[in-house]
Amino acid sequence: MSIGLDIGRFEIKAVQLSKSPKGYQLVNYGTEPVYDQTKEYDSERVD
Repeated sequence: MSIGLDIGRFEIKAVQLSKSPKGYQLVNYGTEPVYDQTKEYDSERVD
């Protein structure tokens, strides 16, 4: 079982892979925003 993680500016993405005879198979995936969706995005703001 392998896990991939992408931490981006707007969201975090994760995938879970399993190895099969033909290569890799996607088992599960998910995304989660990393900013408050109720507020307007400001690239200059540092929290």
